[in-house]
Amino acid sequence: MKGSHNPNRPSYKGSTAEEYKAFYDRIERALNVEDMTPNNLSEWLQSDSHPLIDQLSLVSLINKQIKDAQTIEEIKELKEEISSLPLHKQELNKRASSRIEELAVEKRERIITAGITSTKDFAEERKINLSEKVLGRVEKWKDGTTRIVIREKGKLKAWRIVK
Repeated sequence: MKGSHNPNRPSYKGSTAEEYKAFYDRIERALNVEDMTPNNLSEWLQSDSHPLIDQLSLVSLINKQIKDAQTIEEIKELKEEISSLPLHKQELNKRASSRIEELAVEKRERIITAGITSTKDFAEERKINLSEKVLGRVEKWKDGTTRIVIREKGKLKAWRIVK
């Protein structure tokens, strides 16, 4: 960054967008998302008090929050924050999208597991043995209710509304 070192431009405020872009590109090439910590940035910028350290270290903080997020809503909020960052936007957006997909898969797996467990418990309660011909599953009915349904050879054998 030429800013304060250029006698014709005595302040960083006079730096052009191209100079900042080149500066940010150099930082992005030098430090990956995980390396954007205050210590690493201080070392790379050779300054403990550079005004950009706090702003740029948000990259690694947001990356950690993406990894630790437990809901899709949390990640969507983080995606809004990512759009305001000067560096690693693409990489963080890719990681956020990947984490959203992981959470969606986990949610589907929990629903499937709960469905299997409740179907099995319902069948045991009714003393019905599930097999290739006697199938149980959770279904959404036309009236909007969700039910545990057991069918034998396609015919309804037992059902219960899921609360």
